[in-house]
Amino acid sequence: MKTTTILLLFLLTTSLAFSQRQEGIDSDRPGQSISPLTVGKNVLQVQTGFNYFDKQYYDVLNLNSYSNATKIRFGFTENFELNSTVGYRINISDFDEPNRPNLVGSGIDKLKLGARLNILNRVGLTPKVAINAELLFTLDNEVIYFPKNGIEIMASIKQPITDKLALTTNVGFLCNTVYPNNYYPYTLNSSYSFSDEIFAFVEIYGHWYSYLSINYNGGIGFNLNNDFLIDISSGLEPSEDHNGWFIDAGVSFRFSVAESKEE
Repeated sequence: MKTTTILLLFLLTTSLAFSQRQEGIDSDRPGQSISPLTVGKNVLQVQTGFNYFDKQYYDVLNLNSYSNATKIRFGFTENFELNSTVGYRINISDFDEPNRPNLVGSGIDKLKLGARLNILNRVGLTPKVAINAELLFTLDNEVIYFPKNGIEIMASIKQPITDKLALTTNVGFLCNTVYPNNYYPYTLNSSYSFSDEIFAFVEIYGHWYSYLSINYNGGIGFNLNNDFLIDISSGLEPSEDHNGWFIDAGVSFRFSVAESKEE
């Protein structure tokens, strides 16, 4: 609880988004928050990463997961894009019971098709705002325990505090085939740019359904150039029935698929 209070105070005292818009690439990675900025007209952007997750359920089960998630984004206009996400995961279940063998399962655990509309993006310290809507599809396989067919709608708000410090918040709801009522995910992400090439962030994220989950995440990103970003992050996901931690690393890159014509 003390850790949560400290992080909340840090986030709230810096106010609401991620970092001042630059000519460089703007990615949803690293972290759980999505950006309110679209990729731009005729720009194709790829965001991909690998994740290792260790989750301990009491003294009964230790679950190790190895996964990859890739998002592809394409801008039809400066303010509108389509995006899709696919993820693949391998689970290794290690039971703390004598003579019970480990279980190994693998399969596609994320399949999304979405669209993002930037509705406010002004120069300076004014907020950036976007709406992102995604259709979620679930394939029947060994790693999907709770199918999540449905739709998720998220609002993303990015409020620069200075030219280096900013805060991003995501709030939304998920309607699917599992939960009888809406499921409400959220993020609070505070970032600081040390230079045009290096930034760091801390983040609180989770959801509200029948209880409020609070998870923690933080990491660093490196812009190798205006079109290529590498990142690494790590986080904690505590709850009543398990404790988990993860480490994640990935890249984001973009390129134009058509030359823009000048009038």
